[in-house]
Amino acid sequence: MAPYFRKTRSFLHNPFTRHALYWLCGCCFALSGFLYGQPDAVSNPDAKSLLQQTLRHLPQADFWMFTFREQWSEVGLLAEAEGSLAVGPSRRCRLEIRIRLADVQADWRLYSDGQTVWRQERLPQTEPKLIRYTFDDLHQAIAQANLSESDALRLREAVLAEHGYQSLRWRLMELSSRYQWGPAQTTKLADGRPAWLLEGTYNEKTLQDAFRGQLPQAPEIPKRSRVYLLRLQSWWGGEFLWPARIEWWGLPRNQKEDRLLAWLEYDTPQRLAPDAPQLQPPFTDQEMANSEPADPSSLIADTLQRLR
Repeated sequence: MAPYFRKTRSFLHNPFTRHALYWLCGCCFALSGFLYGQPDAVSNPDAKSLLQQTLRHLPQADFWMFTFREQWSEVGLLAEAEGSLAVGPSRRCRLEIRIRLADVQADWRLYSDGQTVWRQERLPQTEPKLIRYTFDDLHQAIAQANLSESDALRLREAVLAEHGYQSLRWRLMELSSRYQWGPAQTTKLADGRPAWLLEGTYNEKTLQDAFRGQLPQAPEIPKRSRVYLLRLQSWWGGEFLWPARIEWWGLPRNQKEDRLLAWLEYDTPQRLAPDAPQLQPPFTDQEMANSEPADPSSLIADTLQRLR
């Protein structure tokens, strides 16, 4: 991917620019919690069990928001993203992301009222277009895509990843299924907070899929991952684990040592009131009324392309 970018010298004319931006967007979601505690140092649990525990205790209701940051670098290519996500029950959400990918800066805004989604991308030298679609449209398009049950489930998770809490579920499921994990270790974040450190490498199935062409970008994508989990006290009662930072490490082409290719950080979120301004549409009523209906089949095809 990076050599292609260097040849074109301009991301504005690169047909994969949007997919790269979506890759960043797909990574930029997470969940909520308050306070933190010291991980139990008596015994080190299995890392995969901690990932599964994190999945089981994801909140699926209430109103909250958080901010996030991401950086991705590969063979001289640097991308940065920052943004915020406000989430409510029944798939209500408002997402705003500011992305810088080499010489390109872009904004990505999405709003969902639970039934309809409005989405707008603003790229340099292009006219921003506001599109809309419904969740029913997406589910119908997935059903008509003639996919296996497992692929349809993965696609559904990926689509919902752009509309709130499901994104973290998808990310954790991907880490759990593609990597093999050893015992968790106790560590501290840069700010001194105690955390569990999970380290994993590609499992045998993922490597076999790469050689069979199921992961065509395998030589370019990370082979090792680190997940930093905080133990938090939730406002809905009880403790849960929060992935405060995820790192992807790999061996780039023509390099001799592994290096950090990407990282993603989630800030501790804030609880919101149901009528909080952070959950109001970022578009005017007239803009939403004049938005263009999107073709759900093309949205599904685009998501499939990003997953392969």
